Amino acid sequence: MLTESIKDLFDPQHIQHVAQMRDQFFSTGDARDITGVRDEILLGWKLSYEKGFPGVQKPVVHDLDKRIEKSAELMEVAVPYMEKLHRFLQQDSFWVTLLDADAVILKLVGTEKMLTELATTGLVEGSNRGSEVPYCGLFHSVYILQRPFIL
Repeated sequence: MLTESIKDLFDPQHIQHVAQMRDQFFSTGDARDITGVRDEILLGWKLSYEKGFPGVQKPVVHDLDKRIEKSAELMEVAVPYMEKLHRFLQQDSFWVTLLDADAVILKLVGTEKMLTELATTGLVEGSNRGSEVPYCGLFHSVYILQRPFIL
């Protein structure tokens, strides 16, 4: 069962409030009047602001084939389970992501519609979400915090 604090993360009013706080923060870079936002999220916003995001190109690696080859055993085990999980959930708004140790996306599993939507935001196989990323989204947060994270 979800705890109250996690359930609140999915409350439409909370989501709208956080979006407003995000807009406010990125327009000023000032966190003093930001309320109702978890510390981890605010840390991510600060890191992103310092790196010049939004407006900075999201990096994609040029050695994806080598990374996939290096992670062949992981891919062999993980991808079938990722595909099963996605088929089980049958959600257009859901996808499964596999990253390597450097937080580079090796595989995305989702509907064609979802993968197309993700691509418009720069989330594609080969995207680098690790230390060189100019913003702090979900995958970068997991990478820098070294723990599971819900966004």
